Amino acid sequence: MQEVIARRVEDDRPIRVQFDDRIRAIEPVTADVLPDRYVCPGFVDLQVNGFGGVDFNTNTLSVAEAETAVRTLHTYGATRILATLITASAEDLRTRAGRLREAIDASPLVHDTIIGLHLEGPFIATDDGPRGAHPLAHCQTPSRRVFDAIHEASGRRIRLLTLAPERPGALDLIKALTRDGFVVALGHLHGDDAIIDAAVRAGASLSTHLGNATHERLPRLANYVQTQLADDRLQATFIADGFHIPPKTLKNFIRAKGIERSILITDAVVPAGAFEAFVGHKANGAEVTADGRIVLVGTQLLAGSTLTMSAGVANLARWTDCTRADAVHLATHRPADLIGRHDLGRLEVGAVADVLIVDWPDEMTVLETYIAGMLCYRRESAER
Repeated sequence: MQEVIARRVEDDRPIRVQFDDRIRAIEPVTADVLPDRYVCPGFVDLQVNGFGGVDFNTNTLSVAEAETAVRTLHTYGATRILATLITASAEDLRTRAGRLREAIDASPLVHDTIIGLHLEGPFIATDDGPRGAHPLAHCQTPSRRVFDAIHEASGRRIRLLTLAPERPGALDLIKALTRDGFVVALGHLHGDDAIIDAAVRAGASLSTHLGNATHERLPRLANYVQTQLADDRLQATFIADGFHIPPKTLKNFIRAKGIERSILITDAVVPAGAFEAFVGHKANGAEVTADGRIVLVGTQLLAGSTLTMSAGVANLARWTDCTRADAVHLATHRPADLIGRHDLGRLEVGAVADVLIVDWPDEMTVLETYIAGMLCYRRESAER
């Protein structure tokens, strides 16, 4: 039985948490606890394209590389993720899904961390802007046959699909996939109000990185971002890095969407968790700038982020109306519930013991990470 003592984020009071693979007891204590030392659930990130110098979107991903990525994720508090595959040829997507399957099957560490796949594309808009950094040549019409082939190659691990609802056949695919238990999100789109409404009625329940992947110029007030923001049937994911959404805009967006319909993601790519080694580096048509952005070479178009979950949670608490408890909630309970994992993202008796000890004066530093009760990371300088 493991035991940790730290402050509860909700009320700043010291508690003792006892756990094996599940949380067995939580009780208040009178012990002296450092003022910025908190315990919270492990973070659940629904959109990770790569991390720690490792790319999930490659045909050559090895088990060792996948282990490097997840070990680095643990140092920033991400205990469970959806590995994300973006638009590519159907053949490459099958190969990449297969590589992820092999890594998950071969490594208990990878298996426990990568709990599914997010397929972002290839069924997205072809317009510049909504397409984002996805390659135009491989954007295609929605196809259940193509989806199923990638799903099978992954070992049937796709949990979330992002698509553009205005593409021919998209509404039928949304209806079929949601009937079969998949989560379908709207993203990289330019559909009008009627299309968005039809997609929601067909079963779409999420907006992927709302506010991003849009035309450079939109109608001032009536546009597809505002339509999704106003639709209470849609939850939304947000990238809290200060680049994808300016802090004041993020504050407004979360006010409009509400805590109960907002989810934090990173949209992390290869340099995340290894930022300093990649500054000025150019690869696959993108480069890392000194301020932390990843852009397509020669443009200001963002191509993923270097954000970590611990930084994103701290940013939410600083920049928005979110309390610290709210910010943690958006990174734990909310994403876990979206994909039907109601046993994750909770600091409560009976929940899976994904537990973090963090130092959180303003920035957040992860000191210890437990996954299902197993210590996966401890910062060398951490004092219990």
